[in-house]
Amino acid sequence: MPGLMDRAGWAVTRAGRRTADVTGDSLPWSTMATIPARGRKRDPRADEAILSAALSLLGEVGFTALSMEGIAARAGVSKSTLYRRYSSKSEVVAAAMGALATDPDVPDSGDTFEDLHTFMSTKWSAMTEAPGATLLGTFIVQAAAHPDLFDEFRRVMLSPRLAPLVVILERGIERGELDPDLDVAVALDLLVGPMLVSLLTRSEQDPDAVRARLEMVWSALCRS
Repeated sequence: MPGLMDRAGWAVTRAGRRTADVTGDSLPWSTMATIPARGRKRDPRADEAILSAALSLLGEVGFTALSMEGIAARAGVSKSTLYRRYSSKSEVVAAAMGALATDPDVPDSGDTFEDLHTFMSTKWSAMTEAPGATLLGTFIVQAAAHPDLFDEFRRVMLSPRLAPLVVILERGIERGELDPDLDVAVALDLLVGPMLVSLLTRSEQDPDAVRARLEMVWSALCRS
């Protein structure tokens, strides 16, 4: 399967450097969760229960075995209630991922290293807790069989979490803390790749994992 960063595409910065385009392309899935409801007003408690059930079951049984009947049963709602909102399990999963999406804050302490550490530590904590780690593993496993599912996961969950790193790296270049010729896309791979490998291969996560790995790659990012 292609690397996580390879799916993101490329853009050119003001100085002609190649950097990652982490905004993601518009995909058919992206419209699934925005179709307006018809008929009587929705019960927000049912909505929340459905999305929570979908994420829980997705991590337990995978996308292939996931069913609308199973989602309805886990959520404690009727199948008619579920089908009034979503016509397929793909729509439910897309909506569930959208509900998890956040707009991350970008730290700006004046020190690029500390900004990277602060941001990555926050996101690392989120990824090592449910449903982050479970979803990541599930979507990686399902990527080959369901590429659209992984594309949506990348667009909704991964890309928004990578965009602030681009901001921090570009700011570090402007401040003269980082190499002016730094390839930001490669830098993202160096920063994120080791964290994902650690997350997927170790049963226990080291709370100091971010700083240890950041210190190892820092010299590669700095002005030579």
